[in-house]
Amino acid sequence: MDSKQLMIGKYLLLDVAVKRIEPANESNNWEPIELSRDWFEKLGFEVEECETGLVYYSISDAIQSESYPEFQDFTIMFDGQRHYFLSESFQIPLDYVHELQNMYFVLTRGKQLKIKEDEG
Repeated sequence: MDSKQLMIGKYLLLDVAVKRIEPANESNNWEPIELSRDWFEKLGFEVEECETGLVYYSISDAIQSESYPEFQDFTIMFDGQRHYFLSESFQIPLDYVHELQNMYFVLTRGKQLKIKEDEG
């Protein structure tokens, strides 16, 4: 895992427990969390299963951009083997929760994906 991808607030595994990176955490034992349906649901994504076997995870109107209207919805596709961020012109592979959080942060201009229970 590339430490440059890690930012405060991202979810990772530390000693088999899910933790958010905080300024006080100074551990080198972080492990990435693989993306799964359970994680998409925890992070507030809607799930759509297609007859073709593809699964789409999306958050509607997440991205407000007049310049790029194709990015209004933040959508991830799972083809049975790997997850991909989708736009009209490209696909970006994603394997881990922190990669999904980083992509979302960049495209939404600073919004954080959080576990629903964290939003209290």
